[in-house]
This record gives sequence, structure tokens and C-alpha cells, in this order.
Amino acid sequence: MKVFRVGHATKTRDDVGRESFPVGPYNGVDWDEMSEGHEAMVWAHSGWGSESHHPAPFHDAALCSIQPWEVCGFVSLEALLDWFESYLKVLDESQFRVWVYELPDDVVRVGRFGQAVFPTAGAVGVESFRLPLADQQLALF
Repeated sequence: MKVFRVGHATKTRDDVGRESFPVGPYNGVDWDEMSEGHEAMVWAHSGWGSESHHPAPFHDAALCSIQPWEVCGFVSLEALLDWFESYLKVLDESQFRVWVYELPDDVVRVGRFGQAVFPTAGAVGVESFRLPLADQQLALF
């Protein structure tokens, strides 16, 4: 199964079961390093009402949690783009990219809105590209 994840181009973490796994847009970046747009995205995706379209794994009834060795991603590029819809430029400016991983279906837990959690240990990177995507890149998916 392919899983799509937003991860930083250079910042990594090794506390999720695998060395040098790209940090996501909600963790691994210090507040003082975030742009105003990036900080606004974090608050928009964690503040009041966010669980109706951007639920954290703990607030997603289909996921119920996220384990220390798991990270978040999406089951499709469309789900990722929908989730971050108005923040694609902010993510691109903050050096985040889309990372595509291949994993066995049975290790990926899928929640609402196409969100998924998966273990980093079994994730095989197959592709990475910048955000925002040009129209011709979207046509490839």
C-alpha cells in the first residue's frame, strides 16, 4: 500500500523506530523556527472544531490513538491535499515535501478523511516531491 506523508526536506528524527525519518509539520520543528503561516496551520489543525475535518489520531474514532513508533500520513495524494488545502504554499516555503512510502496493507491503520498511521520501521521510501503541486503533476495521480 502506498502512503503519502508531509515531511521536512532535511530535518529528521530517530525516536520513532527508525533513524533519520523526516519530521512532520506538527512535530520536530521548534516554535521559534516556524513562520506565522506554519504556526497558524498548527493552531487551525489542533484548535476548537478541528476534529471535524483535521482530527488528531486520538480524536479520530477509526484510529483511537497513535503509537510512539507510528507517524501520520494519508492513503492518497488527494486526501493529503484536502487535509492541507490552504497551507500547501506555507508547507513548501517551510521546506516540507510529500514523501511516498510503500508498506504492507496490514500495518497501516486508516482513519476518517483518508488519514492513516503507520510504523516507520517498515516504511520503504519510493518517491519525494515538492509542494505545492503543479496541475500537470496532479494529472499523474
